[in-house]
Amino acid sequence: MAELTNQIIGSLAHFPQGIDHPIAAAVSMVVAGTVGLVERGVHERTAETYGIQFPNQALLAQSVTPDLKKVSRERLAPALAVTAGLGFLALQFLGHPTYESTTLNRDANVMVVQDASLSMLNTKDLGNPDLTRLAALNSALQTANYAGKLGIVQSGASFKTTAPLGSDRKTLVQAERPQVDPNGGNLLGAIDSAVSQLPIKNGKHEGSVVVISDGTIDQSPQDIAVVASALKKAGVTIKVVVPGTPQGKYQLGANKQQIPSGASADVFAAFGSKNIIEAKDAKTINTAIKETLVDAGTNHQNHTWYPPGVLGALLLGGGIVLDKRQRATRII
Repeated sequence: MAELTNQIIGSLAHFPQGIDHPIAAAVSMVVAGTVGLVERGVHERTAETYGIQFPNQALLAQSVTPDLKKVSRERLAPALAVTAGLGFLALQFLGHPTYESTTLNRDANVMVVQDASLSMLNTKDLGNPDLTRLAALNSALQTANYAGKLGIVQSGASFKTTAPLGSDRKTLVQAERPQVDPNGGNLLGAIDSAVSQLPIKNGKHEGSVVVISDGTIDQSPQDIAVVASALKKAGVTIKVVVPGTPQGKYQLGANKQQIPSGASADVFAAFGSKNIIEAKDAKTINTAIKETLVDAGTNHQNHTWYPPGVLGALLLGGGIVLDKRQRATRII
């Protein structure tokens, strides 16, 4: 009982963030509202009757009930309170509203897949003519406040673990320097390598993978879809940050050949839109990477939001007490 009381008190300090059964919640409130309107309509159509005959009924009514509207409201209040209380209780138990609490998880495991291909190394389309996509990515990684265990796998023509999971800050900073052949985009190999480093518990990988790539890779959306399905079954959470603009391009070679390098999030569509962030300038990249890492190192837990049930219980109890009082004192 004490635990439930603490949960109720704790929920009062939060706003609801979701409803497990929204249809049931809506039906509960619609039914309660409809019943309330019917009760009000029936009450208003019910005429007052008196047990004696009196030539001037208006004068009698004025003498017995000087304020008809006030009396009407008082008589109707218990029924409406009971109906509203039952509606809120139905919303609580059938709809099950929830709120979310978060706590830092210092044991969280996150592998970063860092695209170090030519398009990331050379494209400067972030609003700063001196800043490449890869430089913006590395700046964000170096200043991110992440509490758990972090590792980095680079991808290019091949892939390489430049910082094993749990590396210290110095190793992570050094690991961000390009260490693979940039002339290619073997991203799926890098993702597989990153996933393989996450610990396994009860047959599921514990941790998440953050992919930072502009989408100019060797694999197709169909290839990504196959991997996305497998990772979902393995219990791996994937977040993708896509730096750059669709109009991006860079110069290659002594003749300064213009190479199209437009960033595209479409290739990652199989991971789900809610797991993909498109970042078209340096500030957005910085924010996106930091927020993604913080989220990956945070425990999210849903709790029951109790205020509708508390309000329903108060209305129901108040309506019943008011009705009993009116009957006991003959104020009906």
